[in-house]
Amino acid sequence: MNWKLLRQRLAALSTIAVVAAGVIILGSWRLGIIFGPPPPVPLTDASCVNGSVVFTFDGGPLTPPAGGTPLILSTLEGLHAKGVFFDVGTAVAKNPVLVRQEVKDGDLVENHTWNHEDFTGQSTGAKPMALTQVKTVLAEGAVAIVKAGAPAPALYRPPFDDVTAADNAVAASLRERVVMSYGDPGSGIIDSQDWREKFTGAQIAYNVIHGFTDESGDHIPDLASKTAKTYIIGYHDGLDAKVSTPAAQSLQPIVTYMNAHGMCGTTNVPGPADGGVFGGNVDQKRIIPAGP
Repeated sequence: MNWKLLRQRLAALSTIAVVAAGVIILGSWRLGIIFGPPPPVPLTDASCVNGSVVFTFDGGPLTPPAGGTPLILSTLEGLHAKGVFFDVGTAVAKNPVLVRQEVKDGDLVENHTWNHEDFTGQSTGAKPMALTQVKTVLAEGAVAIVKAGAPAPALYRPPFDDVTAADNAVAASLRERVVMSYGDPGSGIIDSQDWREKFTGAQIAYNVIHGFTDESGDHIPDLASKTAKTYIIGYHDGLDAKVSTPAAQSLQPIVTYMNAHGMCGTTNVPGPADGGVFGGNVDQKRIIPAGP
């Protein structure tokens, strides 16, 4: 027997085994099988030369069996990022601890009304609300937020983004400024489209960064366009895991893009943040003219 040849073959097989084991371990690490998921790469805020980004979340606080507000909060914390939460009063009353956690984390807690009823009825087919009703649901939403331990809201987001100029004037009388979750390309307001329940986290991130055209032919603004100084991204934490989980998963790739392209995070929402709605630039079929 050729012992020298045998030793060479055994050495070669050992090398192959070591390499294969390394590939398996590395792949398992990337998949989070052995050591868990890789640690998050946090937001550096090293530069704002290409603008800043506001992460906004609607409809919570919600605690479904998975996902929801707790997942969004833990993801933001791991990324050293902060958000603006447009909370619904009825959810606030059920989950005041989460509101206090939002405040503790340095997030803003703002108003999404008491019960998320549609002001105009355009999205739900309901009867339009009287201005007195609009005032009531905004005021009750704000009271719930303050009662839970957050400062009085200075911003509001109308449910379903359905709003008239008269509704907006009512909110202004309560010292609340509108922040829409969609807008014309120059507005810098980006609808993540998480609510469609058909995009993965990676797909949401790609769409937010590079833009896409929705079913109606409208182009969604994107970070790569560099058309705004501040970008406002609309997400949902107040929907179940089918929505909130991909939303949370999209945050890391967006933060990675921000770090690489001189963009920083902020909770400072500049005005106007109406997306062009009251300037007459956005999808006017969605906007109901104000009454006399």
